[in-house]
Amino acid sequence: MKKIIGLFNWKLEDVVKVLRLLLGRSNFDFEMVKLLKKHHCDLNAPLGDTRSNPDQYRMGDYLSSYGRLSPRLIDEMAKAGYDFSKTNAKGEHAGFYLLGTRALNAKVVAALKSKGVDFELKNKSGQSAIDYMIKNVETFAARMFS
Repeated sequence: MKKIIGLFNWKLEDVVKVLRLLLGRSNFDFEMVKLLKKHHCDLNAPLGDTRSNPDQYRMGDYLSSYGRLSPRLIDEMAKAGYDFSKTNAKGEHAGFYLLGTRALNAKVVAALKSKGVDFELKNKSGQSAIDYMIKNVETFAARMFS
């Protein structure tokens, strides 16, 4: 991985290539964040241009939706300059994607809140992350008892 990272001059298109490569692997963790920061990688960059990524999803959105955020990873990403409270084109931050594949983790929610994530912030559809969480619980309960 160090060889791959050392090849780039860190233009925006290079940052996107590296982040996509690393995020697609299961071994992206807090150590990768330190290495990227050392090489001056902008972790806040959207993962593609507006044609390939019209919603301008970012690294935190991706990691959150696949249940790969941990308190330590959140802390290291914040130290490296990642802004968890910044929203994508849909007006959503990483908190909106926590229910993607795993049960909600209270420690991850607390870590995101400590980094300035507002779970009551409304997206462009007028819904908050809490609204989505309530809707998912209601849907789950209805399926379980039907």
